[in-house]
Amino acid sequence: MRDFLFIIPKYDMSRIMMALPEDIDGKPVSIQSYPFLGVYYLASVLLQKGYRVDILDITASGLDMDGVINKIKSLQPKIIGIYTSSFSLHYTYNLISRIKSISSLPVILGGPHLSGDPASLVTLGADYALIGEAMHTLPVLVQGILDKGKINFDIPNLYVNREGEVLSPDHLSLNSPIAMYSEYEFDSVCSYNYKNPFTDLRSASVIYSLGCPFNCIFCMTSSEVRYRCVDSMIKEIRSLYQRGIRYIQFQDDSFTLRKKEVVGLCDSLKNEGMDLVWNCTTRADLVDFKTFKRIKEAGCDLVKIGVESANPKLRNLVLKKSIKDEDILKAFRMLGDLGFRTCAFFMSGIPGESEEDFKMNYDFINRLQPDFIDYYIAIALPGTELFKKGLNDGKFNLDVWREVIIDNRNLPVYLSDGLGLKRLREVQKRFFYSFYFKPRTIFRQIKNLRGLNQLVHIFSEALQLVKYLFRK
Repeated sequence: MRDFLFIIPKYDMSRIMMALPEDIDGKPVSIQSYPFLGVYYLASVLLQKGYRVDILDITASGLDMDGVINKIKSLQPKIIGIYTSSFSLHYTYNLISRIKSISSLPVILGGPHLSGDPASLVTLGADYALIGEAMHTLPVLVQGILDKGKINFDIPNLYVNREGEVLSPDHLSLNSPIAMYSEYEFDSVCSYNYKNPFTDLRSASVIYSLGCPFNCIFCMTSSEVRYRCVDSMIKEIRSLYQRGIRYIQFQDDSFTLRKKEVVGLCDSLKNEGMDLVWNCTTRADLVDFKTFKRIKEAGCDLVKIGVESANPKLRNLVLKKSIKDEDILKAFRMLGDLGFRTCAFFMSGIPGESEEDFKMNYDFINRLQPDFIDYYIAIALPGTELFKKGLNDGKFNLDVWREVIIDNRNLPVYLSDGLGLKRLREVQKRFFYSFYFKPRTIFRQIKNLRGLNQLVHIFSEALQLVKYLFRK
């Protein structure tokens, strides 16, 4: 028996990248899967307070819907919490329906989608929703539910489904104290076979900083930036290492935003002497030789950078990235000189884009010469400026997310005049094919081989890419 069961619904990264409707019965194309850190940190908080907790990651476990229901029955939880992202809403809707058909268990929702669309609590059929960071609020709600329903409805950020009506909180406080982000419970995260496309090593994710001060129109990230203390971060990484993890992915939005904190962490990592490899994500204008030399010495082998568009007008005036072409070119050149592998993120679904922009992107990728690219179709997430612009311009209607939940329609994408979703998918596949099957890219992958295991990994990734490219 469990007091609380966290459930991470099934998702398929290949379908998300293409803005396709969910396939709730099919097997995902296994491009990548990572632990959802918010769930693991919340589970740790409840464990520290003495609650019996478990985590069911449906994608990582490979269970079908019947298997999930049987797992719930075997664990006998008193409360179910479901991570709610914009990319698995129809599955979540069906899962809650199945849960409610066999029990009266209270269902709590949390996750990024609720922050932008709290009304989806009722559409999904759950009982409660906590928006923002719930490190403090979730334990209070759990205590109230388990204490014979003595719930304090004044809990900040708590939305309640009261007979089909959403009761909103009197006040919001979306961020938790940074000190509450202590090392998470590792046994469960290490029991799942999470898949990192950049390595054959056993991998996990961590986060050093929360928030981002920039204002990209497609992002839902909070603007307040907070860093964890180095000792807490090192303790978490050391615990992962002791459990067999050899590759770490830092999930920070802009890892090198504050150089002093990053250098302090890198020096501590280097002093630990762990045979550990890791990667991070940052902005091109936050790359400098001195800092990244220290980062390289601390074990980082890969840096991911959001370019988004080669057209500076789209990138800076529309998306509000505010990064110059020369900064991007300089960053990739410098990282290559330091021996890093690099990954460039591009997107389509940008207001005002045209066929000419696709050609510019292709040419710019050739100039950057990254080791990897990720070319995705931008989803107009609820609450973002991109979503608001799509509404104002008549690209989709206000009920679009309700239609996604109930009818499993296409995810909302801003389609510029003359471009349809079919064309964006064709362009996306062309970019992946032309980049990853180019002799130069293949040679670079072979050049970076460390052994037979990595060769098998690259072959497996290539096979998954072929499946994706030939998906209709």
